[in-house]
Amino acid sequence: MRWIPESQPKMPAAPNEGNLAILDKLWIGPEKLNMRRAAIVVFFVVAALLFIRQPAAIFQAGFYGEDGKIFFKQQYEMGFRDSVITPYAGYLPTAPRIVAWACSVLPLEYLPFAYAMISLLAAAGVLAFFCLPNFRHVIKSDSLRITLVMVFTLMPNAEPLMKAAFLGWYLLFFLALVTLMELPQRLPAFWLLLLPAVLTAWTTPVAIVCLPLTVLRAWMTKDVRERAWWSVLTLALITYPLMAERPPGLMAMLLHDSDWKLALVRCIGYRVFCFFFFGQTAMYPFPSEGWNVILGISLVLAVICVAIAIRLARQHSRSGLSRWSSIILLYLILGLPAMFVLRTQWLRYFLPWDEACWEFNGRYFFCSTLLMGVFWGVAYERLWFEWFTNKISRRQWATVLMIAWLSLHIASFRLDSWNIHTPWSHFSEQIRAAQVRADQSGKRELVYVATRAAGFDFDLVVKPKAPKPADQSSAR
Repeated sequence: MRWIPESQPKMPAAPNEGNLAILDKLWIGPEKLNMRRAAIVVFFVVAALLFIRQPAAIFQAGFYGEDGKIFFKQQYEMGFRDSVITPYAGYLPTAPRIVAWACSVLPLEYLPFAYAMISLLAAAGVLAFFCLPNFRHVIKSDSLRITLVMVFTLMPNAEPLMKAAFLGWYLLFFLALVTLMELPQRLPAFWLLLLPAVLTAWTTPVAIVCLPLTVLRAWMTKDVRERAWWSVLTLALITYPLMAERPPGLMAMLLHDSDWKLALVRCIGYRVFCFFFFGQTAMYPFPSEGWNVILGISLVLAVICVAIAIRLARQHSRSGLSRWSSIILLYLILGLPAMFVLRTQWLRYFLPWDEACWEFNGRYFFCSTLLMGVFWGVAYERLWFEWFTNKISRRQWATVLMIAWLSLHIASFRLDSWNIHTPWSHFSEQIRAAQVRADQSGKRELVYVATRAAGFDFDLVVKPKAPKPADQSSAR
């Protein structure tokens, strides 16, 4: 299946536009840009914005949660071969294992910094990925896609940022975008793209939500090479859950519990729809409100999105992926967070109305929040672009609405502080000293390491290094 570019809508000229013409070129212009250069610029701008959201992760580098207790500790004690096949939380987190292995060649002093920096660059790469011309069949305007990429950096539920352990959530968004894109035509890029896609499939069990879409893409295409590409990715998605020692916890649905439907509606309606439109600050829960008001608002927003998705699909003049992109986006928006609420330990958060449903686990809704941005970008370009751009006054109102909406999210732009009471250099020195003692005594040493997240401090086992062959022969 190939996408044939359609004729671009022409923006009607308006007299005395002034600075609004600049605004049109920035985020609502239909013209095509030189995306080779633009993508590089977008990547660095996005990386800078993400860095501003959590600068202490770089300037006060220290392990956060599972980065230290699971991935650094197990890589240090077990090595890559044993750690990469060790499940955590019921599945194999391959991408964080690779990060831990790649960073293990660095001096101890730089490891938390390297974890955070790799996570930052990977996040910037995933967000900037959407500006590539391979998504022109979804949103034609290059400038509009670039604008959406910038909007991605402001969105709530950004808990995965700067954490190697949560890198899978950025990769999940990448995989969701891959299911929508036109594959590259050049062979190196065509096959290289498969590597991070398979890595995502082998990092998080939530990726199973993308399985129907990869099967659909393999069935729709008439190109043998593309069919092989999608078939390999489908195989990776199918085989990954079977490799874990026990069924992945994310896939354990609570269909036997009569309250799961109610919790599912509240969960998606509140953390996806309400957070996207009103921001997490405006939607902070007050116990006196209860769920009635929020549930009503979220259902209205959901119905509006469904109606728009159906209208976009029905009015599109072409068949194929471009026509059904809005339906695919809506499926992903609803399906990805459903894997969160259908777990025993989280179902209870969305039955009562308290801070627990607001404060924790934003990463489970992160992909849906970003995909909501893509969805409304599609709706704007296909339904309202010409209406907004044929009069200056309408463009002014569009600008005001855009600024007002962004202001709801700017209040939560900076993430929680990354304060480390004891600098990592203190622990790295203790680990080095313990290694010297272990080598001299031939016995293991324990080093206590504190991390940023409560409950994730750990004892690192420092083993004596194996003697060199020359030392073994001299000992004999």
